Amino acid sequence: MKLHILGRYGPYPAPGGACSGYLLEQGETRLVVDCGSGTFSRLLQKTDFDSVGAAFLSHLHADHMADLLIMRYAKDIRKKPLVIYAPASPAGMYGLLEGDALFDLRPVSDGMRVRFGEVDVAFREMTHPVESYAMRFSCGGETLVFSGDTNYNERLGPFAKGASLFLCDAALLERDRTPGQAYPHLSAREAGRIAAEAGVGRLALTHLRAAHTPDEYVAEAKAEFPGAFAVEEGKTYTVRG
Repeated sequence: MKLHILGRYGPYPAPGGACSGYLLEQGETRLVVDCGSGTFSRLLQKTDFDSVGAAFLSHLHADHMADLLIMRYAKDIRKKPLVIYAPASPAGMYGLLEGDALFDLRPVSDGMRVRFGEVDVAFREMTHPVESYAMRFSCGGETLVFSGDTNYNERLGPFAKGASLFLCDAALLERDRTPGQAYPHLSAREAGRIAAEAGVGRLALTHLRAAHTPDEYVAEAKAEFPGAFAVEEGKTYTVRG
């Protein structure tokens, strides 16, 4: 499997950047994973829109799905509906996608499994202010696990266990935290700790904040997991490595 990085920022992009969005490619199967602001134009640079079979949304915050609202106008370059797997809440955001002729919307739930094209996909609910899912994409002995947005919880490590590539929310540095205060995201150090506990092959840091440099995130994650790196927009990674 190949993973194309369309955007790596959250909750807003750096100048010239884009929010969370990825294209997963396996043979003739092409899947969009999240579709934040700025990612649709980059998707069109990578592939023909009609070749994309489905979109998988971790959750319905705008930095992970905003470009679907633009994508729905692209009826002149797509001949068939786009299957979209997404949480059904918040209902208002789900309603923005529901009923559009370009979208075949399918709600997801904890523990759900689907097969799309050549890829098996599993969902595990995470902890975030809105309904949010980690997703596990598997094909031919290769596995990509995407954390979506979440804070530290007991479910993510077992769900990511043995993944070839762990694409993980690392929105925070430890210095961003105030003791005793809860946060809706992982720190880079926590991402590294989970990767080490799960025995993954490589850790790819994403959902970075524009206020910090990628090197800062990588240094913090590597203290827990030496095989950590920050994804680069426009770059393609093989899942197996």
